Amino acid sequence: MKTKHICPKCQFTLGGNEPLVKGAVESIEDEIDTLLSEWTTTLHNTIQDPLVLGQKQYLKADQQKAIDDFVGSNVLPERIDTFFITAVKALLEGFDAVTMDGTVFVDKLITLGACEPDTLKSKFNEIVDGLSKGKDKQNTGLSLRDRRFMS
Repeated sequence: MKTKHICPKCQFTLGGNEPLVKGAVESIEDEIDTLLSEWTTTLHNTIQDPLVLGQKQYLKADQQKAIDDFVGSNVLPERIDTFFITAVKALLEGFDAVTMDGTVFVDKLITLGACEPDTLKSKFNEIVDGLSKGKDKQNTGLSLRDRRFMS
């Protein structure tokens, strides 16, 4: 500092009137905007993958709408709350898809014959539990397929 008025380490100028942080806030804001844009694009591209979008059918209706709104607009919601995060997380975690032929399912219920509502509910639960046995129930999606309508 005796020979030069600029510090070689931090570039502090002795007697300079400008603050050391000039432009730093704007630079940080620009970096945040760039990061947000990159993350939005990455999330949008990830969700639009056909394998990921195929899992959307296992989400709740309001979660599907949140995903559809994001995919359609390519803009994150104004307020990113836990609901949106949970919907995206559920979609990206994927589901174990369990498919049962609809006619087989109906045949199993028909074998009961006439029964009380509680018995029917119990049998229905027993069939569903059998299909999802050994799987994480939070990440299992069940669907029925009817061969009559499939090509």
